[in-house]
Amino acid sequence: DQLSLIGDPNLPLQKTVAYELGYEHSLLDAYLLRVTGYYKDISNQYDLTDYYSANGKVRYSKATSNSYEDIRGFEATIEKRAGRWFSGFANYTYQVSTSGFFGIGSYFENPAEQRNFLRDSPPTQSKPVARPFFRSNLVFRSPRDFGPDMGGINPLADWIASFLVSWQSGLHFTWTNTVSIPGLSNNVQWKDYYNVNLRLSRNVNFKPLRLTLFADISNLFNIKYWGYGDGFVDGEDYNEYMRSLRLPKDIADEFAYVPVNGYGDDRPGDSRPDDVAYEPLELNPEGNAEIERRNQKRIDDKAYIDNPNQTYLQFLNPRDIFIGLKVSFDF
Repeated sequence: DQLSLIGDPNLPLQKTVAYELGYEHSLLDAYLLRVTGYYKDISNQYDLTDYYSANGKVRYSKATSNSYEDIRGFEATIEKRAGRWFSGFANYTYQVSTSGFFGIGSYFENPAEQRNFLRDSPPTQSKPVARPFFRSNLVFRSPRDFGPDMGGINPLADWIASFLVSWQSGLHFTWTNTVSIPGLSNNVQWKDYYNVNLRLSRNVNFKPLRLTLFADISNLFNIKYWGYGDGFVDGEDYNEYMRSLRLPKDIADEFAYVPVNGYGDDRPGDSRPDDVAYEPLELNPEGNAEIERRNQKRIDDKAYIDNPNQTYLQFLNPRDIFIGLKVSFDF
């Protein structure tokens, strides 16, 4: 067996210095508004440093603590903790982070390989564009004494519907049609993420027996969200998709790019519907009215978008419904 990892019990412990400043305010004696700003500085983060022999037969990693990260942001939350018919909260969070490392991430016994590594992989800071997100849990309930009494059972009483709503801004990434543009990064943005989950439940009491019927529905509205990078066979498949999009002119102009299907308002993450055949736009230099009509139909249907080849991996969040029964005893 070849040695692959060496630990180091003498590594300094990871250190986190955190600051938080918040303000809370009661509204109408029913709601609580909370606004918080925070900052976290993390040093001596655990990482691995790689070592390579000149003949390539020996390769191992050693535990080090050369990484760092700082996180800062703010969040606003409004909350209603109790209520006869309604309770819940809504939260908006904006957070940015910076991370990087000190020293050298890989050591090569061969001096030429070491020079190449230092040239191609200099120490850099990672500064991803912030992706703010929103979360909300809205709980609606009917009181236990609500509705008509039918033989000791109130069919409209004690129902609970809990909605979990979430949104996150889309991922920023770099695409320049395989052309290297110094200084240009994170120039395009994937579509935003949306989702709604529902838990519906009903309590029925037969003392000392208590029954809870429930249904958990994830992705309630069956929103087809396509995660970044899913479904592509390789880099060329990915680039063919990106080239088929009708990107906005201001984005394309940043790297002197003219979309093959013309300018538009597409965002990465848009896709051609399953029931629409792929049809790229026709060239129409003379402004032929019939070609223009056909092209407009393709634009309306998004038929020009070249979907990834592995479409079965494109949408991985179908609606799921789980139904169950919970039984408990009150002694």
